[in-house]
Order: sequence, then structure tokens, then C-alpha cells
Amino acid sequence: MKKRTQKIQSLLKSKDFIYFVICLLLLLAILLIQFFMNSQSSGQPKALSDFIDLSMLTSVVIAFLLTSLATVITHAFIDRFEDVTKLTTDYDKLRSMYKTNTEMLLCRNAVDSYNKKGRKSTCTREQSNLPGDTYIIPVGDVVQLRGHDVVILDNPTSKFTAPDFCREHYAELINAHDSSQTYNQTTLRVEGVTKQNGQIQISFGRSTYFDALITNRAIDFKINGLCVRDLYAHGPFLASLEDSPLSNHMGFNGMVETSDGKFVFVKRHKQVSIGKKTMQCSVAASLKAKYALNKDGLLTKEGIARAIKLEIEDELALTELPEYAKNKDHIFGSFSFENNVLYFYRDLLEGGKPQLMFYAKLNVDSAAIETAYRKKDKKNSKKNLLQKDGNDIICVDRDELRKIYLAPDEIVIQDNPNPKCALKRILNPVLKLICKLMRKQIHKRHPAMPSAVATVVMLKHAMLHGLTKPNVQESFTTSKKGDQASNEDALYVDDRFIAVIDGATSKTAPPEKATMSSGRFAAQTICDLLPLMPPITNPTEMVTWLNEHLKQAIANSVFAECYEGPLASLLLYDSRTKTIISYGDCQFLLGQTLHKQNKQFDITLAHKRASILQAALGNGASILELRQNDIGRAAIQSDLLRYSSEYANEPNGGFPVLGRGDVIQDFIVTCPVQDGETVILASDGYPQLAQTLAESEAKLQDTIDKDPLLINLYKSTKGIVPGNVSYDDRTYIRFTVQ
Repeated sequence: MKKRTQKIQSLLKSKDFIYFVICLLLLLAILLIQFFMNSQSSGQPKALSDFIDLSMLTSVVIAFLLTSLATVITHAFIDRFEDVTKLTTDYDKLRSMYKTNTEMLLCRNAVDSYNKKGRKSTCTREQSNLPGDTYIIPVGDVVQLRGHDVVILDNPTSKFTAPDFCREHYAELINAHDSSQTYNQTTLRVEGVTKQNGQIQISFGRSTYFDALITNRAIDFKINGLCVRDLYAHGPFLASLEDSPLSNHMGFNGMVETSDGKFVFVKRHKQVSIGKKTMQCSVAASLKAKYALNKDGLLTKEGIARAIKLEIEDELALTELPEYAKNKDHIFGSFSFENNVLYFYRDLLEGGKPQLMFYAKLNVDSAAIETAYRKKDKKNSKKNLLQKDGNDIICVDRDELRKIYLAPDEIVIQDNPNPKCALKRILNPVLKLICKLMRKQIHKRHPAMPSAVATVVMLKHAMLHGLTKPNVQESFTTSKKGDQASNEDALYVDDRFIAVIDGATSKTAPPEKATMSSGRFAAQTICDLLPLMPPITNPTEMVTWLNEHLKQAIANSVFAECYEGPLASLLLYDSRTKTIISYGDCQFLLGQTLHKQNKQFDITLAHKRASILQAALGNGASILELRQNDIGRAAIQSDLLRYSSEYANEPNGGFPVLGRGDVIQDFIVTCPVQDGETVILASDGYPQLAQTLAESEAKLQDTIDKDPLLINLYKSTKGIVPGNVSYDDRTYIRFTVQ
């Protein structure tokens, strides 16, 4: 009721309503004067029409009334439709537009998520051999930053100039944001992202927020049938940041976790520039120069971290917490660019606009944040101010986070347990009790922007890869092609397990209905099984449980009749017993000691392949020719296929693998570890495992540069296929035992 009253007060104060009232009063005054003159006249009545053409005046006033009324109605509804005129809502078309050179974010919902509610989404679901609805989010070129050396290259003298179309139609493009509350300011423009010598370099120049409003943020606004996307970001290739003519100011989205393990979601105001009245992650903002630049006017990683902290402070109303200034350092803890900024990505909805994704765990509970947020909202409402992007928050715990249903245009989440409306606050406990008795949950569909959905997806990925855990120093996984969609390795981290899974590459063609390789199916299925592991601690029982459930999943899949079938190696750390369990050919490093189970058959075949290729080189063949036509691999292919099919989990001369037969206890390797010890787990994609990811990557690259056929420095059963970045998928994680 209070919110409705505030809306009415705002309408009454608007200039359009005042204009309407003045016109109405003028018309009434004219009618009253005429009535008074007629009623008071004696003899010949004198009407106002004797002096003024009353019909014309009335027509003019009525025209004014209708015009002003139309204006009032327009402004009442324009905030509802403004976003769709500026940014497309056809996300299926959007992802098709840039798929040629952009790897987009894949989102797979848990089987027990709110599927029934979420399937009302208008976006197309992907076909997948794995359970749970899968979507492609129109967010691309995701780069993991945490655990990598990130260098900021700042050039304050580099100023953005808008393209011709935007300058010619500046007024129309600015007016496209008419119902938004905007103000101009200096922004930090991303001019390039490169990987060089193991570093990720991000180059910055300068732009303004108004430049963003006429380029990225009004990219689909039509003027004479044309829009910015049609002219400057039309696809099928997404322009690099170096070549893009758009403003491309850096923004960031992030998720905040409270000390009691809840994640904060925000419902956005109707006056923000985009994403009006949608569900948002904890914080979404542009990287503001006033927060991020140092006293010399330069951008640094420390400045970016400071800007993010100040936005968290603003958007979550932390200043309303008791003695906040005194407790600020404690609340943020060890927040820094290196610890908390997890990913860089590009938002395709805004033409490839660059974004950072961060995660922060605050030393304050959810109840305190909710109280502070509502206190700030109450103050802002009285003053009619928009000092934060949201007008309500929802806090969900980790289990609820796993059940959230995500699609490119929506988030299905448990309904707000603490509604602001007094009537809802009274009825909500009753409704919750009824739902509990009926064993149903209260959940609701919320419209959302793709970038907000992507933030939650990346948070889930980060959690699975240990990037949100302070005891995990670095982690990384990628495919031999350099992407994630084809990655047959998997990395899994939760409160109990840290696991590296290496799905075996199939040596035969996949089934016709397969949407992924058998190795990827095996690795992803094991990731799904790990959180369901019963409270067993015996290594043989644990490996057997995973093997049996993987075989059951295979039997119910399109891979059931495959000659090879999905297979995987497992390397598992169990925090309950502080034990490393290895089953297969993954590798781990403790101190200076490398632990790895090599297949003698693979070693023999690798030497055979090397001999064949070395002889071919001696006969004049080139390295490129042999990479394109690996005659050595062809010579051992049948032996590899026979060994893989016939010797899996065979006690005599066989090899350990999950997905076929019975687990052989003698093949299980266990290794106890102690508190404070550093552990490195990795797949066999690294020929030399080192103490850091950078060293391991450098040794791999050195081997590839010197021996691309892998027949001298490191003998392998396969080389590096042209177009690939390595000979195998690779995964690495380094952590401290707690």
C-alpha cells in the first residue's frame, strides 16, 4: 500500500500531470464564466461567445487535454517497454549471429531444479545426452582470471570517438533512454585483451557513459529502419575489442555470499538504464573512473578492487550497518583483484561489451544486510532518490542455489521470504506452512538479463572449480582445442571432494544421436554423481559406487551399444579422510614426488609410433605433413582400440578405468595427506607437472614448440592435430589441505 501511495505522489508531482490539470482548470473556468454571465444578465443575455469564439477555444483546450493525457499515459507505460526498443529479446537469434568465432557460455540445470516452472521460457533448449535442461547463454569469450597473472595496461590519453551514425543521431539515441535515470561520467573503455608470455593483458582507454548509451546500450534502437548493431556489430563474426567501434566501457557483475552462507539477489528498479524490473545478481555496475583511478589518474588492479568494493557498499546499503566505518575492513576481509575477480567475458546483448565477474564473501549475516537494505530503501523513498539499482533483495542458501532454474531470459528462484508489503508479510508464513505440509516449495519466475544469468552460471562453475575457496590457490581446465564445449576433462570441488576426471577419447565415431563425445559424457556424469555420494569412506566402496552408477547412466544413454563406450580416469581427494584416491592415469604431486600410473601398453605403442614417424622424417616428410596425416597413429590405431575395449579393468595386464567391468582393488592407489600440505592434482595432459600452473603450462608449451609430433622429448600415442593447441585435454588444481 505504501509503495502504491508513493507512485501516486510521484505522478501528482510530474510536470505532465500538472500540465493536464492546468488545461482542465482552464476549460472549467471558461464554462463557469459562461454559466455565471448567463445567469446574472438582465435583458439581453451576454455570453462569453459574444467576445470569444468559444467553440474554437474549447477545441483547443480539449486538444491540449487529450495531448497531455496521452503523455501521462505514455510515461506511465514507457518504462515497461523501453528496454525492448533498445536491446533485442530474441536471444536465439543473437547467439546464432555470433556463433562463427565466439564460444558461448553453456548452462545446464540440475534435474531437481524448478524445471516445470522454468520450461515456460521462450528460449530454445539445447539437445543434450546429459539429464537436465541445457541452454546457451549469449555471453562469449569467457576468460578465467583468478590464478593467472593479469596485467592492466592503461592509456588515459586514448579517447573514444563515436561512429558516424551515432553522432548523426545522438539526440534520438539519448532519448531512447528517456524513462531511465542517467547522468554522464567518465568510463573505462576496454581496447583489447591479449594472452602473452603466460600473462593476460587488458588494455584501457577512456570513454563516457553517454557514449555507452548511444552505442552498446541502444544497439538495437531503430532509426529509419537501421540500428547500431546492423551497422557495426552485425556478425557473423564478433569484432575484437581492438576493432570494435562501440564504447565498450568495462562493467562488472558479481555475487555476494553472506557469513551464514546465503547468496544475495536483487530486484532492479524501473529507472535503471537497462534490465528494468528484472532479477539481478548481487551487484551490477559500470567501472567508474571516480572510484577506480588512483591519484595520478591511472587504472590499476587495486583501483578495480576498490571500485567493486564501493559498489558493493552502495548497492547493498552496507553503510546502514551499525558501526560500518569501524568494521569495514573486517567485513570485506581479504578482498582483492587477485582473490575475488574470477572471470572476464563479453556480453553479446550489448554488442560484446566487456564485463568482469567477481565473487565476495562478506563477514556479515544475511539478516543484517536485509535490515540495512530496507532501511536505505525507506530513506531513498522519502527523498525520491535512486541511489542503488534495486528496490528489494532475496537471499538464498547453497542448496537453493543448486536448484535455481536458469535460462537466458529468466531466473526461477524461491519467492521472497521477507516481502515489503504488510499483507504479504502476514500471509506469507501461512502460505509457507501450507506448502510445507503439501511438500511443495514457493518459487517464482523472474525475468532476467542474460548477463545476470551468466553471472550465476559462472558462480556455479567457479564453485565447481574451487575458485571460491581460499585454500585453492589455482585451478584450470580446457580442451585440446582450447575451448570448453569439447573438453573431456572435468574438475569438481565441493565441501568434501576435490576431483580431476579424465574422460577417455573415443577411437571410433560417436552414435548418430550423440550430442557430445563419450569421454565428455563420462566426465560430466561423474561430476553429477559426486554430490550424491553416500557417507562412505572406504576407497574401494567409493570407486565401486561411482563405477556402478556410471555404468547405469551409460546403459540408459545413446552410448549403451557403443563398442568402446564412455570411460574415465578418476583422481579424488576426500577431505573427510584426508586421502587422495587414484583410479586411472591421472597424476598428482606431493612435495617433489610425482605419483602417476602409466599404462605399459601405451608406452609400448608410443615408442612404436615414434619410430614410424622418425623414419618418415628421415625419408624427407615434413612435420606439418605428418601432423596432418599421422601415419604413426594410424599404425597403432587398431591396437589402441583393441586394448581399450578388451583390457579395461582386467586384473591380468589390464588398466584401471571407470565405466566398464568391475573395479579392481589392486588398481586403486591411495595416499594420505596432512594438514598444511600442498597438493597438486592433474590429468595426464601435462607431460611435466610443476609446482605452479604457470610452470606446468610453460613446460607443456616448450614441449609443443620443440616436439610437435611428440616423438622425442615426450613420446605419446598422439601428436598435436593442426588447429589444436595441445595433444590432450588438461586439468590442474593446487590446494592446501585443511
